[in-house]
Amino acid sequence: MKISSLLLASGLLAAGLSSQTQLLRGKIEDVKNTQNRFVLDCTNIPLTSTVLNLNMLVGQQYIMQVVNTGSASSPSLDVRSVTATTKVFDMGNIRLERADRWQVRWKPNSTTAVGITATAATSYMPLRSMGTFLLGSQLALMARGRVNQLGVFEFSYQPPNITSLVGLSVTGQALVQEPNGFLLLSNPDCKQVRSN
Repeated sequence: MKISSLLLASGLLAAGLSSQTQLLRGKIEDVKNTQNRFVLDCTNIPLTSTVLNLNMLVGQQYIMQVVNTGSASSPSLDVRSVTATTKVFDMGNIRLERADRWQVRWKPNSTTAVGITATAATSYMPLRSMGTFLLGSQLALMARGRVNQLGVFEFSYQPPNITSLVGLSVTGQALVQEPNGFLLLSNPDCKQVRSN
């Protein structure tokens, strides 16, 4: 699966659609110690809405239709509609010298690839019906494989023992391809690197 080529080609096809709504999976979070400021969880991308009360939607997983009212390099997303959904990608902990389980949940026999980047390096690239790619150009491929008959692809990750990583926030996202060829980008998930 040539993820980078696929995303680049899809990104070029999606160029010029900024005034149309774009599909985005994720969770709405409020910005701590502020009033009525929101971000897409596990990113620094601001969320607003001219039609919805985002205070009522905080903390839930959604499939959102959004419009970028900012720019490509500095997005600000106006949430036009939401549909409640479940998490596709669940990032395990990141603890030095300990292995933790990460999961992608989707249709059996789908293939998937999981990437990560620093949360501060996340970006916004809408890719039509696939959803939105959030990991930017500095991503690292973590794992790839097939979703089993129970609807789960699970892998174990143990970070290197580099103490300077402690406290770093890391965001991950999965790309899933169903047996029929349909592609989708999961919700982002994130964890802080811990020493234990």
